[in-house]
Amino acid sequence: MTVLAVYAGILGLMYFLMSARISTMRGRIKVLIGHADNQVLHRAIRAHANFAEYVPICLILIGFVLVLGFSAWVIHTLCLILIAMRLIHAWGVSTGTPIGQIVGAAMTYNVIIAASVLAILGGGFGVRF
Repeated sequence: MTVLAVYAGILGLMYFLMSARISTMRGRIKVLIGHADNQVLHRAIRAHANFAEYVPICLILIGFVLVLGFSAWVIHTLCLILIAMRLIHAWGVSTGTPIGQIVGAAMTYNVIIAASVLAILGGGFGVRF
């Protein structure tokens, strides 16, 4: 579990930094709720919200994969891809760069699919690697 805790900690810091960025922007443009049609703030809010929507399910699924006894390299691979893709996605959404958003989202979906399949194989069929 310690390996997953490290990755969860990294992702938690990423979440905090995204939150702090939004708070700073809100203070600068004096908008407490919503985005007041400020597209930069709106993109930052969406990047943060998307992170909050996808990272928890990824960590839960990866946690099941870990508990089911899959190798450390599987956990490291899933977590490193997740971190990289969340960075790329946040950059893509925040800057309005579609390729970052598309690649980040697609690879995050792949982490969800891979972890889900591994959880099914490990939990239902006893497969481990």
